[in-house]
Amino acid sequence: MNATITKLTKGFLTAALIGGLSAFALAQEAGKPKPMASPTPWPASPPMPGRGATPPPPQRTMGTGTYERSIAVTPDVKLLFPCVSEGTMRVNGWDRNEVRVFIKNGSKFNFDVRDSRDGKAGLLDINGYDPKKPNATGVCIWGERVEVDVPEGTTLDLKGKIVRANVDSIKHAHVKVVDGFIAVRNLTKGAMIEAGSGNIQVDDSQGPLSLHSTGGNIIAYDVKPAELGDLFHAKTYSGNITLESLAHRQVDVSSISGTIVYAGEVRSGGSYTMTTQNGSIRTTLSPTVSCTLNIVYAFGNFHSEFQLKSLPEEVNTGPIKKGNFSIGKGGPLLKLTTTNGNIYIKKAPAATAP
Repeated sequence: MNATITKLTKGFLTAALIGGLSAFALAQEAGKPKPMASPTPWPASPPMPGRGATPPPPQRTMGTGTYERSIAVTPDVKLLFPCVSEGTMRVNGWDRNEVRVFIKNGSKFNFDVRDSRDGKAGLLDINGYDPKKPNATGVCIWGERVEVDVPEGTTLDLKGKIVRANVDSIKHAHVKVVDGFIAVRNLTKGAMIEAGSGNIQVDDSQGPLSLHSTGGNIIAYDVKPAELGDLFHAKTYSGNITLESLAHRQVDVSSISGTIVYAGEVRSGGSYTMTTQNGSIRTTLSPTVSCTLNIVYAFGNFHSEFQLKSLPEEVNTGPIKKGNFSIGKGGPLLKLTTTNGNIYIKKAPAATAP
C-alpha cells in the first residue's frame, strides 16, 4: 500500500515538474522580442505648394520681341483691348487719324477691324497673336512697355490683369484691371475706371466720372462736368479718397475703411454725399459758402470752423448722433456720414479759397 502511494506521489511530482518546465519554456519564448515586420511603404505624395507663394505669372504662349504697327482710323474710332495680361501701358491722343501700337519685349499682336468707314477703321480690336495658333481668339497681349498713339476723339475700352496704365488726351476711357495703377487726364467726355487692388488718379478731365477700387486710393482734382447733370461717383472698399477742385454738382463718394478729404465748392443746386464706415471726413470749403449741412456720426467728434444755424431734426437715440444745420444762406445739400471717425469742416484761407 505504501509502495503504491509512493509511486503515485512520484508520478504526480514528475508530471508537475514536466508541466512547470513546459510552462517556463513557453513563458521564456513569449518574453523574447519578436522581429518587427517590414512596414508597408506609403505612396509617394506630390510636393505641397509653399504658403503665401506668389501666384505664377500669366501664361505666355508666344515668344518675346519688339513690335510696331499702325493703321488708318476714323477721328472718333472706338478702340478695344480685350485682354492685356501685364505691362506698363501708355495711351496718348495725337492729331492724326491713325493708331500706332508699339510693344517692347512682349507679344505679337493683330489689328481686327470690326467696322470701317471710308476705308478707315471705326471699330478696332487689338489682340495678341500666336503664330502657332493663327486662328486662336481671345489671346492676350503683354509687354515690358506698351505705347499706343490714337486720335484725340478716341473712345477706349481696356481690360487688363496686372497693368499700370496712363491715358492722356482722348475722348472717353473705360478701363478695368485686376491689379495695377490707373491714371487718366485730359479726357473730354468722362471715364469709367475699375481697379481691383490698385490706385486711381484723375485730373484735368471733364464729363461723368465713375471710379471704383477694391483695395486702393482714389484721387481726383481739377475735374468738371461736360454737360449739365454729369455725375461724379467714387467708391473704394479699403482706401482713402481725396478730391480737390471738383466742379460737378452731383457727387456721391464712399469708402468702407478709409478717410475722405474734400477741398472745393458746394455749388448752387448741388447734392454732395460723402460716407465712410471706418474713417474721418475732412472738408475745406470757401469762407463764403452757403449750404444745408446734414451730419451723422457715432463713435467720433464733429468740428466746424463755420457758424452753424441749427435746423429742426429728429430725436437722436442710442450712440448715433445727427445734426441738421444751415451755413450762410443755406441751399445745396452737403451730407457727411461716418460710423467710426471724426467730421471736420474747415474754412479755406481767403486768399486761396477754391
